[in-house]
Amino acid sequence: MGVGSKLGEVAPFTVMVIMEGCTIALTIMAKTVMSRGMSPFVFVVYTNALGTLILLPYSFLYHRERSTHTLIYLFIFPSEFLRFFVN
Repeated sequence: MGVGSKLGEVAPFTVMVIMEGCTIALTIMAKTVMSRGMSPFVFVVYTNALGTLILLPYSFLYHRERSTHTLIYLFIFPSEFLRFFVN
């Protein structure tokens, strides 16, 4: 029994606990902002936009070929995306 096999057994449970913590945090945040008057539709849009901004770089890194083009897009896209909302 090495450290690698123990880590393989513990990892799914650790990820499950982290995901449950994220779910609880999102529920508390939703309750807080909706009790202060935010529309549920606005909250859903903000949540989806935040999730997109968090997951999009990982998609570029996961599906990239062995070239530097995707790394360039990884740094250009967020600035263009934010410039769209600022202007």
